[in-house]
Amino acid sequence: MNYRKSIEGSEITDNEPSATAPTDLLTLVSGTVDDYGDIAVSDSRTAITYADLDTNAKRIATLLTESRVRPGSTVAVSVGRHPELLPIILGILKAGCAYVPIDPLLPLKRREYMIARSAAVALFTGSGTGEDYAADTVAVLDHRQALGMHLLKQDTDVRPDDLACILFTSGSSGEPKPVMLTHNNLASFITNSRLPTIRPDDTIAHISSISFDAFQYEMWSAMKSGAQIVVMETLSELLNTDIARELRARNVSVMLVPSMAFNHIMRSDASTFSNLRILCIGGDVVSPRECGNLFAGSFGGELYNLYGPTEATVACTCHRVEISDSELDEVPIGFPLSGVTLRILDDELNECTTDAIGQIYIGGDTLSPGYFRDESRTAEHFIRDPYESGGLLYATGDRGSVDKRGIVHFLGRMDGQVKIRGYRVEPRETETVISQVPGVDRCATIAVGEGADKQLVAFVVGPSSLSMGEIRREVESRLPDYMVPAMFARLSEIPITPHGKRDDHALRSSAAEQIARRSKQVPPVNALEVEILRIWKELLPVEHIGVTDDFYDLGGNSLIAFRVQRRVNKELDTKIEQRDVLTSRTVRELATIAANG
Repeated sequence: MNYRKSIEGSEITDNEPSATAPTDLLTLVSGTVDDYGDIAVSDSRTAITYADLDTNAKRIATLLTESRVRPGSTVAVSVGRHPELLPIILGILKAGCAYVPIDPLLPLKRREYMIARSAAVALFTGSGTGEDYAADTVAVLDHRQALGMHLLKQDTDVRPDDLACILFTSGSSGEPKPVMLTHNNLASFITNSRLPTIRPDDTIAHISSISFDAFQYEMWSAMKSGAQIVVMETLSELLNTDIARELRARNVSVMLVPSMAFNHIMRSDASTFSNLRILCIGGDVVSPRECGNLFAGSFGGELYNLYGPTEATVACTCHRVEISDSELDEVPIGFPLSGVTLRILDDELNECTTDAIGQIYIGGDTLSPGYFRDESRTAEHFIRDPYESGGLLYATGDRGSVDKRGIVHFLGRMDGQVKIRGYRVEPRETETVISQVPGVDRCATIAVGEGADKQLVAFVVGPSSLSMGEIRREVESRLPDYMVPAMFARLSEIPITPHGKRDDHALRSSAAEQIARRSKQVPPVNALEVEILRIWKELLPVEHIGVTDDFYDLGGNSLIAFRVQRRVNKELDTKIEQRDVLTSRTVRELATIAANG
């Protein structure tokens, strides 16, 4: 390999020169537009070439300029899954502004908070009306207003350190944290020589939420290489289809899939990704066994494990997974990307020795400047590098180690932050939202289960008249579904240890008791119920299940529903869909649907 690493203790810095790489996104895209005339982005109805992408983006920039949106402003984008999303984002950058991607499927209160917290002065929506939003300080725009407008004569000048994007991540305060990413952050990441090489003839699947940092990889990987982005259904929707058939139909060759989803899919159908040239996974611990399942099938492409928090611009390490990795206890996260400094430090910020476990700290070209207009929180999480004058490091809160070969291993979280279905979640944020529900005196939220079966459980202290259903509905209106607890349970008091701290061990024991108590264990009455119940017991993180027990109360989610659907159809010769599992919610109702299907 043509890069050089220095390894001192548990510091790794990849020093490969990248002087010719663009340092801002506009320069990166302009080269692609000049070199490639093929389709840039498409869905089942619309296709936009790179030339049209550039033209439409210039009209968006004109619309912003004529709407008196000044360079340096932030502009929110809350548009559904449509090819026009890309020219909107590019047009915002051409106007010298930063984009704030907000998934329109998020709860309204969360979207409004993100708009206000990012100080957005304009908002692009699918309808252009903004009728759902209470905010009156933002100009609501529709990309169709730009049709027929004159083209921006030239892009607004941007500098590498100018703000390009704000992404929100879970925060312990009860509200998401706005992470700033500069042009240089994103350009350094996407042009990195240690990432998989994307070719102009590749087709990249866009399946991620636009609010999720994985979308940045999907979009800018194509924009850098001249590849095509194909807009597909969300991952949860794809799980209700024949994924392999959908990927073949759209000629997808490159895909980024959350680790937890990858693990689930591999347990059900190891041939799903056989036609891909490059499959990237990341977001949580990857199962070596499921990697082995992939390679044991007909997959002949390249598999990469990516690691990194949003604060380090999507990913900061990369590991080419080989079949030999399937024999390990855990799949490594590999070497740091070019220009990235990675240190493993102990509690006193001393460098850990080889194989010693410490906290992962990240610095270098892809390191975020911090949280938008929040100097105190930035200072809390971004520290001075004790080993490099003028350098900064982000304390990830992740446990890790470096082996004698210099390969980094991710060993889970050091604090209460957890991964739920591939999303980084701060249980205290969910806890704070529950505490704000009228009638709730106190609450505690913990994660139970392991790996793909990990769930949030909320314990609530309040009057007997307090409805758990009403609490759930309020939380669902404010938080995305992966942050909503799978179960709400009532307690007379939150248990504490002799030292006065919250007793999470007692809470986990109580969670197991509550789940067991909720299971009435109504027995099956026919052969179909017997078999479906057997499958539920094998896939859900609960031992005792009755045929009238609620799928969600038992810890079910869309990924488990996907596996239930595949198992039931394969083993019982039925034709149920994933949505049948999610809507029927009990073994008895699902058996009725299966029998009548």
